[in-house]
Amino acid sequence: MGVTHASVKKRLPPSFLDPRNRTINRFPLPAPPHLTSADWISSPCLGGPRTVPPAVYYRRVFQLGGPVPKRIFLHITALGLFECVVNGQRVGEDVLAPGWADYRLRVYYRSYDITALLQPGENVHGVILGDGWYSGHVAEKDRQFYGEQPALLGHHEEAARYEALYTKIVEAFRAPFITPDGLVVGGTQTGYVLALHFHLVPQELRATASRELVRLIARNGHRIGTGFVGPPYILHALEATGHLDMACKLLEQEAFPSWLFPVKNGATTIWERWDGWTPEKGFQDAGMNSFNHYAYGAVGDWMVSTVAGLQFDPAHPGYEHILFKPRPGGTLTWAEATLTTPHGKAAIRWELNDATLTLNLTVPAGARATLDLPAAFQTAPLTLAEGEHQRTFKK
Repeated sequence: MGVTHASVKKRLPPSFLDPRNRTINRFPLPAPPHLTSADWISSPCLGGPRTVPPAVYYRRVFQLGGPVPKRIFLHITALGLFECVVNGQRVGEDVLAPGWADYRLRVYYRSYDITALLQPGENVHGVILGDGWYSGHVAEKDRQFYGEQPALLGHHEEAARYEALYTKIVEAFRAPFITPDGLVVGGTQTGYVLALHFHLVPQELRATASRELVRLIARNGHRIGTGFVGPPYILHALEATGHLDMACKLLEQEAFPSWLFPVKNGATTIWERWDGWTPEKGFQDAGMNSFNHYAYGAVGDWMVSTVAGLQFDPAHPGYEHILFKPRPGGTLTWAEATLTTPHGKAAIRWELNDATLTLNLTVPAGARATLDLPAAFQTAPLTLAEGEHQRTFKK
């Protein structure tokens, strides 16, 4: 189903922002050209500081007097989170819709093609409405009302203040922890990874620091040597400093400790510890030994963005501009990734056969994309319009 993403460009009236109500609008603000008005419906339910009210269910029966029209769209937004159903069938695949926004300035809406869900005669439309970001218990502490916490978006003075603070933090870190020749005190993989990934190493010393990181990994038998903090960033840091080959070696490593060691030993989930189970020691301490944990699974971010090559463009939020930047490496011969964006499905699949790279790309409606290939394929970045694309390149 097609999904569009738009925003209200005008400032909203104070009554619109009343956090005591969770409200839902059956049409967007502003409405599409063929719609001229929309009414909010709301519930007075409100949770306490640490309680969540029950989700409200709205139900409406309506009639289609004749055959189902060729195209019918449902346009919907909410001050909260919603899930739609038409005739018992869920509408779309979105979760946490319509998405967080700066509610003082805009709300986002979703548009769904519901033609296939309708029938001649009686139809039933239902919406489940939860409180969500606008007026909900979504923080680790108490219930949050929008506007209770300071925001940085669009606040240039705060941006300048935090930029200055960042500069002070970098200077404070470099003095005791970065040597004049570019080594990180402590000499650990995680120390180098964090210093490189968060740009704490001076630009002129990054090459030295990255070579030392590679040396540490090689000395460890091309195996990872981090705890919780390093895995989300280590492959990114290696790639960013020109060591994609080492990143791929780590990803494909099967010896302990590695991402594939659990897989080779029958794991179907990500473990909390590298040594959650080993042939020599068996199971780790049951007090902290989850076999379904998030931390090491953060490698999936790098697999999607670099191995498959599906990335967002920070300059164009909401996947209005999609970056396809596959980086085949190691022994991998194919990869694919699919993402449901606010515009619809974005997807990439590539296959490498000797020196030939074949790509199948999907750019959702209303978006555009850029295809950026490794230098070995000697081609400039390509601009892609919405739709399906197939391309073949040779080294």
